[in-house]
Amino acid sequence: MATSSGSSLRENTNYTRLCRLVIDIGSRVLRGVLDGHLHPPADLQRHLNSPGINSILKTLRSKRVLNTQQWDKLYPPAPGVPSSTTFDITLLFLLLRNTCGLTPPTTGWDAAPLPTNKSTVADLIRVKRCRNEIICHKSAAELSNTDFENHWAEIGAALTRLGGLQYGPEIQRLKIESVDPENEAYLNVLIQSWEEGEDKLLDAIRGEFNKLKIQHSAIFEEFKEEIKAEIKCEQQESFCTLPQKPSHDVVHRHDEVSMTLDEIRRLKAMICLEIERERERCGRLSRFRRPIHDLN
Repeated sequence: MATSSGSSLRENTNYTRLCRLVIDIGSRVLRGVLDGHLHPPADLQRHLNSPGINSILKTLRSKRVLNTQQWDKLYPPAPGVPSSTTFDITLLFLLLRNTCGLTPPTTGWDAAPLPTNKSTVADLIRVKRCRNEIICHKSAAELSNTDFENHWAEIGAALTRLGGLQYGPEIQRLKIESVDPENEAYLNVLIQSWEEGEDKLLDAIRGEFNKLKIQHSAIFEEFKEEIKAEIKCEQQESFCTLPQKPSHDVVHRHDEVSMTLDEIRRLKAMICLEIERERERCGRLSRFRRPIHDLN
């Protein structure tokens, strides 16, 4: 009968192997998919500098979907040129989703695709969801044998369809080879950096939300004062002539208030989503960072 510590070690190893499948092989596969959308791959710089793509990426940066480190990889200072070899799986998926004209399935970019959907986009979503939900937002750095086999079968098949049959032997070898402590240490640092980036994004969203609340309060107070002035003027008809419709300034303020409220609702929804993700991954890092010598 397996001991509790032996079972835990096995589940930790399952988790580490799945991380390597997604991060190591997955990054190379997605890089090949991205390069395949450029004709030839040397056109990456031209692709990123095209007005339409550049505008999309600037918008993503303004919304903090793209961070400074990622932006510098896309647009390095001269004489540097961008290279997909420097992009991690997160940036590769972002570029594929937003700059390559791919059409999402009927289930959308975020929901799990139907099992019968074996399209390129559906397989990209499968890899992305595994990265997000299993690797980054799992509450513990472990996978049962059953979960491991299920995830490995799904992601291994998706990567083979995306990258070609030549990845099959490498995927199978990775599944059974011993875990290298240096690889796990590297994965530890990488996943921590992802989480820190998501923490910064959450803080930025909260900051924007607070600024919008202040802005909304100021606009609303100003709006109320203008309405009061209109009412006062109406009550003094003998001294002023009111227009038949609200003044342009009042209408403009009303539009500002409406737009600000819409933005606050959007940010509140984003915060709720990020907080729920934080709850799901609570405690994972403390269980993942065990001594390296435990991995044999």
